[in-house]
Amino acid sequence: MSADSSLLVGIDSGTQSTRVCVFTLDGELSAEASVTTAVDSPRPQWAEQNPAEWCNSAKAALRRALFKLDVSQVAAVGSEGLVTLPHWWGIRFPEDIPHARGATIGWSNRHTSRHLYRSILEGVSFELKRMTMGLEKSFSRSVLSDIRAGGGGTASIVWPKILADILDTPLRVNTQSQATALGAAIMAGTGAGKLLSLHAGCAWRGLWALTCSRGSRFRTPRLTATGSAASATAPSAVFSAGYSVGGPR
Repeated sequence: MSADSSLLVGIDSGTQSTRVCVFTLDGELSAEASVTTAVDSPRPQWAEQNPAEWCNSAKAALRRALFKLDVSQVAAVGSEGLVTLPHWWGIRFPEDIPHARGATIGWSNRHTSRHLYRSILEGVSFELKRMTMGLEKSFSRSVLSDIRAGGGGTASIVWPKILADILDTPLRVNTQSQATALGAAIMAGTGAGKLLSLHAGCAWRGLWALTCSRGSRFRTPRLTATGSAASATAPSAVFSAGYSVGGPR
């Protein structure tokens, strides 16, 4: 944010959806959201929209955009002590604990839905960190030089930043929204001889954009537990380490 904390809101009303984008005075995109709008076709080759639909979709998109903005700029790093263990389907890796269950702890009267949302994002990110730590232990070396991300989660303004912070690794987001279909097209092009190799297709200019550099708000947690004790205490140890060193370096 600039010294002036004012924000600018742009509303783009189209025939298919209404999009709201929130920018800083430096031109940085802080949050965005869109809501689809209905198009009526009472007879062939005829299309019309209810003007009230434009207003309602704009208000809905604005609420969604401001909610995202609040999550990234109001809910503090560490969600003010609210911790979520995202074990909705048990723990699959690096431990195999199918009967593990998720939980959100640390609730107080100051917490809101924004804190819960960020707490979930942080919890999932810490689980990904534990997975990479498990892989590094298996390979006896670092397995991450940078992260290539795609899909719906990358549409979030705040989650890629949280991932880069917790994994302490630069994160690149696919500039194409349909990453899976793009991968299939690259494989087809390679098989048909239109591309020299899969690597050549993945190296298309502008395909990846550096979104977040190495984290500065979370330091990499280091687990000291070993053996069976590590399996039982790893989730809480990771969260404890993350919150104890939270904040700028």
